[in-house]
Amino acid sequence: MATNHISKDNRSDPTMQSAFRPPAVLTIAATAAKSLDRSQFAKKVQLPRAVVRDNRVIGEYRSKLQASNDLLKVARISPVQKNAEGDRWLLLNPGIDLKAPDTWSPTLSEAVKAGDLRLDPWELNLDYGFWGYCESRLGLVGCRLDKTLTTRKWMS
Repeated sequence: MATNHISKDNRSDPTMQSAFRPPAVLTIAATAAKSLDRSQFAKKVQLPRAVVRDNRVIGEYRSKLQASNDLLKVARISPVQKNAEGDRWLLLNPGIDLKAPDTWSPTLSEAVKAGDLRLDPWELNLDYGFWGYCESRLGLVGCRLDKTLTTRKWMS
């Protein structure tokens, strides 16, 4: 199903639903091919991130941001990310606009003002392995499931 990665809190948010839905890759060449071209399932999602100044406080801010619903809640994606140098950050909901502080929760605003968190844009790269079998096939067929398994809407 297209929305099984998204938490129940975010299922009504169309930004969340479209951001993590597999791309529709139905073409004449794709249907005639004997093997699946997995590169067609690559997708990039722009997300805000909160970079933690000190890695020792990441657990504290993870709890606080989760309680204020600022943290990204998507199955198979950890909200805590890190790079090779050991820097860590928290992935935030796509509804948080980095340029509009009025979209931030009081918790997030206070952490940024205190200098414990720095907000930056980040690009999440999804590939074929992110989606399950049924979701990948929905991308090939070009339909999506809405709320119940029996209701289908064809993409135009």
